[in-house]
Amino acid sequence: MTYLRISKYDPFDRDENGVYFGPSEWLDASVIGKNKYGKILTLDEYLVVEDKYVSAAQQFIDIL
Repeated sequence: MTYLRISKYDPFDRDENGVYFGPSEWLDASVIGKNKYGKILTLDEYLVVEDKYVSAAQQFIDIL
């Protein structure tokens, strides 16, 4: 069976079970404009990441 995984987290920051142990990062749009983990997330930064997710998903769909 084919297995695909999309993640914003670096795969090298996961243990052998796939559990993330890297640095804390923002998780969703609720932190736009707020100071989280020492950085303020801007709308532009958020949209760049979200666009990459959508693009990756579209590419997977096209391949499959």
